[in-house]
Amino acid sequence: MILIVLSKFKFYIACLALTAIVTLYSCSDPAGPKKYPAPVTELVATSIDSTSIRIKWLASVTESDPAFDRYIVSINGTDGYIRQDTILRVSNPYKISGLKQEVIYRIDVYTMIKGGELSEKTSVVWAPAYRFKEIYSSVPIRIYEQDSPKGCGIDLFESTTRKPRILTLDSSEYWSMGLSVDTNVRFGSARLLGYDFKDKLPAFTEISDFYYDTPILDIVYGTDPLNVALYSSKLVNLTEIEPQIKSHLILLVRTRETGDSVNFNYAKILIKKIDGKFLQGTAGNRYIECELSYQKTPNVGFAKKPVH
Repeated sequence: MILIVLSKFKFYIACLALTAIVTLYSCSDPAGPKKYPAPVTELVATSIDSTSIRIKWLASVTESDPAFDRYIVSINGTDGYIRQDTILRVSNPYKISGLKQEVIYRIDVYTMIKGGELSEKTSVVWAPAYRFKEIYSSVPIRIYEQDSPKGCGIDLFESTTRKPRILTLDSSEYWSMGLSVDTNVRFGSARLLGYDFKDKLPAFTEISDFYYDTPILDIVYGTDPLNVALYSSKLVNLTEIEPQIKSHLILLVRTRETGDSVNFNYAKILIKKIDGKFLQGTAGNRYIECELSYQKTPNVGFAKKPVH
């Protein structure tokens, strides 16, 4: 009799335990995963000038939801700089100003819904870079053929003026790149041009195999740092590539000083195609016209891959 009572009691306790487990499980997950605003995707960036960058992204799928409120852009610099910008859906692409050229920034973008709930972040690491369209006021960047007295070499960045400069063979030790015009127009690593530099060897410059065909530097967005590209010393035959380029040509370049095998400065060089041709001007003073995006901080390749 006692055994029977104990068995019934054990059965009753077991039922209570099972009920408690089911109840606990039901309370912990009443309706599946918690609803959360979706993050933006494909976040990319580009350097606009030495104090600003621009980002763009594919909109969060939550943007079409009535609960969508805005995007939050968090900016964190390697110098300790922290700031948050609140932007509306119509602000994509978005320009971030007030930055420093020497600083690398991590940019986190969040989707926010009404009530203040945030999505997971999508991130990209980027740095501003100098932008040059002119040597000085109203004088465009033009690199001339070797027969011209105006200079067939370019120093991408002169530290005193903080600008590029066009140079003749007499100053070839300061060249970053150079131009040669004969039956073909070649531009690139100056040491390969075949000029008599004597004891004034130009800087060591390499060019990536990858290039852009685009109308302006401002829309050359990226996610990977320029230093992950494959670089080599080379001359780009502009005559051969000219039929393939519909707009302008942008080259990815890195350069270092003679004797320095570690520190590279990275740049994007836009070579203008005007009226269907890269080479402009008249014989004796023919030239190519360029724009530059130059990172003066060594080994900073503009960006890193985005993180979700």
